[in-house]
Amino acid sequence: IHCLNELNDRSLVEEIQQSLRSGSLSTDKLSPAQWSALVFILLSSEEDLDVFDLKKYSASEEALLRLLPVVKASNKALLSGCNLSERSCDALSSVLNSQSSSLKELDLSNNDLQDSGVKLLSAALQSPHCTLETLRLFGCGLSEISCDYLAAVLKSNPSYPRVLDLSGTYNNLQDSGVKQLCVLLENPRCRFETLRLSHCDLSERSCEALASGLSSQTSNLRQLDLSNINLKDSGVKLLSEGLKSPRCTLETLSQKPALSSASSTTRFPHASLLRHYKGESHELHHPHLCRPTSRHQPPLQQARDHTPATISKNAVSHFRRTEVCSF
Repeated sequence: IHCLNELNDRSLVEEIQQSLRSGSLSTDKLSPAQWSALVFILLSSEEDLDVFDLKKYSASEEALLRLLPVVKASNKALLSGCNLSERSCDALSSVLNSQSSSLKELDLSNNDLQDSGVKLLSAALQSPHCTLETLRLFGCGLSEISCDYLAAVLKSNPSYPRVLDLSGTYNNLQDSGVKQLCVLLENPRCRFETLRLSHCDLSERSCEALASGLSSQTSNLRQLDLSNINLKDSGVKLLSEGLKSPRCTLETLSQKPALSSASSTTRFPHASLLRHYKGESHELHHPHLCRPTSRHQPPLQQARDHTPATISKNAVSHFRRTEVCSF
């Protein structure tokens, strides 16, 4: 890029710019110089580098490695389903470990990263320079070993990440992995706020660990997604014990679909303590826990946050149907 500027040779840049404008850019046959020109254009663009979506250019590992400087300058990187491997994790580690990185959200879902990839990421996540707030690893072929790596991250760098998505049937976290993460909820320095475990094959042992974490005086967990998990009655009972604790700070619990003929409030009798309870396609609101609308929230979420309701501590007096169950 510097050579292009020094030689005042703008032909490559103009060529790539024209391809971008016409929508005819094909990254399959770009030369290294053309890749550099593309990076130069994206970094010098007047458009805000808020979101980088790799699929706009090429859902490939080569494209990611070429466009890594753009990832570093972006606030959010969408890399889901881009055929990435641990090689990409190694490259992304340099971004996360950089003091000048702007990256706050990283979505690596649906890539076969395995535990080895998470190990590489975790080394960078422990860096004091890393300020990544959201890490999404839905369906990345992870086991309880990855939970160990991530637990070490949150122990050494307790402020980041604050949102962790480990959902997906392809992730085999097991109860032991969830327990490792739940122990961190008892760490007063940990700022872990959101945990998504939907579609994971968990048992009542995970519910017991979650209940213990939720009832901890130091827990900062606000959102918990247990959608599409058969908690069974024993698991529901254990989790409810954590919900009824006066120390529980949870605001949103997702458990959809509810795998029982019982009603939402029967399954979770203390759900009325939550800001949102999402089960059986219902959503419950606690008006006293609603926060001001953020312009960064999706419109649907904004509407949810301000739906009027009157809810007593141990009873539910308002339900509203909703088509989706997500946060």
